[in-house]
Amino acid sequence: MPIFYVIMVFVVVGLVLWLINSYIPMEAGIKRLMNIAVIVLLVLWMLTWIFPGLWNVRVGSPRVGLIVGTMVLVPIVCAIRREMK
Repeated sequence: MPIFYVIMVFVVVGLVLWLINSYIPMEAGIKRLMNIAVIVLLVLWMLTWIFPGLWNVRVGSPRVGLIVGTMVLVPIVCAIRREMK
């Protein structure tokens, strides 16, 4: 994948995110959560570009991934909700 494509994706995603943050009224906590989600997705997308075989790694059963994912996401969501109060 050419670097130009990656730069264009970042520019388009940043522009769309800026437009949403500027012109669509919503609570600050929801905006922050949306921004964090978009950044995490972009980082994951970049990791798949840098390390193409990253998602082919299997550790145990699919339940292990679900459990580990839950253990990672729940504290993050709790921290964001605590910060919004």
